[in-house]
Amino acid sequence: MVHDALFEASRQTQTLLDRMAVVPRYLEANGLDATPLILQKLEPLRKDTMVSKIIGALEIILDEEVDHVRRGDRWFHYACERENVDSDVFFEIIERHYPQSFPRKTAINCDARKSAGFECNELEKISLIKC
Repeated sequence: MVHDALFEASRQTQTLLDRMAVVPRYLEANGLDATPLILQKLEPLRKDTMVSKIIGALEIILDEEVDHVRRGDRWFHYACERENVDSDVFFEIIERHYPQSFPRKTAINCDARKSAGFECNELEKISLIKC
């Protein structure tokens, strides 16, 4: 399902700016939010060997995903500079591709998103929280 969303996003986004807004800063960043919730649900089952391995893998994936989003964030800001647009265009792009995505009604992983390059003012628009 995740790969389908990435494939569809690559078909729908034809510019560097759109693609960097959608793939790393939206789709992959959503993974930063979802993974801790999954880890939290699995934690009571950690004594099970297989669940423990799954938890370990998810922790690695979360750490690597921060780096993926950070790299995409750099490219997004590069594309903004190249096209001479403010980075707030992110919200316009996401609204065009994924209407009514913001503000989110679910929790976001502020720490991971900050590590990945998101600014506090963006996080507040994404989730209506103060960071």
